Amino acid sequence: MAPEAQVAPRPRKMSVKSALSWLVMIAAAVALAFAANHHAHEIAETLRAVSVWPVLGAAALHTVTLALRSEAWRIGLKAVGGQVPTPTIHRANAIAFLVGTIQGELSLPARVAALRKAEPERAPTAAQTALVDAPLALVELACLFAFTALWEPWLIVGTIVIAIGLPFVARRAASSRSGSPWLGLIVATDPVALRRLVVVMVLVVGFSALRIWLILLAFDLPVDITSVAKVVAAVTLIGVLPLGLGTGPAATIASLSTGEAALTTEGIALTAGLAISATSVLGVVIYALAMAGWTARDAVRSRRSASAPGDG
Repeated sequence: MAPEAQVAPRPRKMSVKSALSWLVMIAAAVALAFAANHHAHEIAETLRAVSVWPVLGAAALHTVTLALRSEAWRIGLKAVGGQVPTPTIHRANAIAFLVGTIQGELSLPARVAALRKAEPERAPTAAQTALVDAPLALVELACLFAFTALWEPWLIVGTIVIAIGLPFVARRAASSRSGSPWLGLIVATDPVALRRLVVVMVLVVGFSALRIWLILLAFDLPVDITSVAKVVAAVTLIGVLPLGLGTGPAATIASLSTGEAALTTEGIALTAGLAISATSVLGVVIYALAMAGWTARDAVRSRRSASAPGDG
């Protein structure tokens, strides 16, 4: 008898959330294109006066923050019990960062999938791996609140709330059974791991602020702590939205060129914001290329070890 015909799997439909995310990103791109066209002359004049070195320095700083984020992820995974090699963690994050430049909401699933594919036996479960991002994000947010409190002192309340609430919730999670996805939060119950995580996230926020400072300096914008904190806060807040490359321009326009206390024109703010987005993409590309080089080097070493004659 002829074997039964296999039924082809039904194509996966795009979720409403994903479709809405793409629509928002496309609308933001169209709005950005119109704004750039409207301020084309001012953008061109601004770019002629900008030194390329601070912008390249900003891209290098963003590359460093990406490596630090991978280190923070390694700390979180280790706390859950994942014995994943450091190179694998960095390579999985490089893939996630590349995907995230196209569509931010796909970054997390790409990170989880890349890690599970590379280390299916040693990585935590997919749910635990995904939830590891939660304490990392909260610790970073606490550090960000502390930094932006230099601009608005009351924001330090956010740091205090997270510092008290995160360990409490994580301790409750620590009592869960070994397979529970809530174990992704367990890093906040280990004082040593948590201190390391805080140090890494302080560096992430610090390097991010330094990147913004360099870009503001390159565009001859105010570089006082208040201005830098405003842009950092705006980039972080607006970065939650699925705007893609429109995050930088939207953040700088919102923080520097609106209201009676505007610090610059909309055209210059838009140009500086484009530089923020460009350095983000460039930093991701540099990091991904570095990880590809690391992978190639390891592959060459493995081949040489395999082809080396045995002892005796």
